[in-house]
Amino acid sequence: MKRWADRFITVRASLYGDSSVETENPPQEFQEVGNRVAPTGFQHISLPSLKGSVSRLLRILYSDSSLNTTPVSYLKEEKTDRNQSMLDRHKHGDTLAEIAHDYGISVARVHQIISKLAD
Repeated sequence: MKRWADRFITVRASLYGDSSVETENPPQEFQEVGNRVAPTGFQHISLPSLKGSVSRLLRILYSDSSLNTTPVSYLKEEKTDRNQSMLDRHKHGDTLAEIAHDYGISVARVHQIISKLAD
């Protein structure tokens, strides 16, 4: 669950008296607010555009989150230096089993890598 979600659920439960949400020891800032907050929410501000509204909402929800400095990528990083080293060792007479043992991978994987690079 996102970091802001627990806080959101707690506020929602305290604002609307939602008994379906279990709120054990809500944060101090919400205990003080209680049911005194109007159903319209905190600091009602009308923004002229959807983009501005979404931007403000995201700033509120993620204010305590740090931003990544590098893009998130789910692609595996190519191990070109390692793979070239395997090919060089194989060309100098090392067996696939020796190479696999040294790199902690299977013989079949070493064979795949070497075959791909040899083409």
